Amino acid sequence: MQLIVPGTVPCTIQQPDGSLLCGAYAVAMSLNALGCDLTADIDISYNPGPIAKFTRDSTIRGNDNFHGVAAAIYQVTGYLGWDVVINVLPATYCGLNGLAGMLRVLKDVEGTINIDVTYTAIAKGGFDLTFPGEFGRVTPLVNSITQVPAPMPAVIQNDQVVIALFDNGGGGNHWVVFSDTDSYDPATGDEVDETGPYNRGNALVAVLLEK
Repeated sequence: MQLIVPGTVPCTIQQPDGSLLCGAYAVAMSLNALGCDLTADIDISYNPGPIAKFTRDSTIRGNDNFHGVAAAIYQVTGYLGWDVVINVLPATYCGLNGLAGMLRVLKDVEGTINIDVTYTAIAKGGFDLTFPGEFGRVTPLVNSITQVPAPMPAVIQNDQVVIALFDNGGGGNHWVVFSDTDSYDPATGDEVDETGPYNRGNALVAVLLEK
C-alpha cells in the first residue's frame, strides 16, 4: 500500500518544524492510504474528560489539502499535556496527540474501520504516570487492546496500515506510519529511517488499522 498523497512529493507532507502534530499527520496519512473518502465535510469530536477540561471538535473540510486535514485532526487529538503549553499555544490548539483522540477521529471518518492496539509494559507505565486513564479511554474504541513484548506485527497485509509510537531518542515520543511496502515519518515527510530509534523492534505502541 502506497503511503503518499497523489500529486505531492515527500517534503510537501512534512509536519511543521518543531510542532507537536506527528500524531495528526500519521492519522491523516493512514486515512489517505486506506482510501477513506475525505471529499465531503466531516465533523470530528472527542471529549477526553478531565484531562482536557472541554470537548474538542473540528471539521475536516472536503476541500482541505493534506496539511489542512492534519490541522483539523490536531484540533481534536492535541489534548495531552495541554496545560503545560497553555501559555505558548491557544487552548484549542496545543498538547501532545492523545491515542484515544486519534482513534476517535479514525472512527468518525470511517465508522467500520477495524482497530487493534498492542503496547509494551513500558508504554503503559509511561502513559499511566504522565497521562492517567488514557489507555482506559482507548479500550471502547478498539476491537482489541493487548500488552505484548513487541507490538509491531510480523507481517502487515496490503489492506492494512500501522500507526506506531516510538521513543524519539531525545526525551520525547513520535508517531510514524507503516504499510506492507512503505512507511511515512511526519517529521521528514519521507520514509521512516529504521536504522535509528524508529527500528520496528523498538515500537512502544502499534495501532493496526484495516478498513
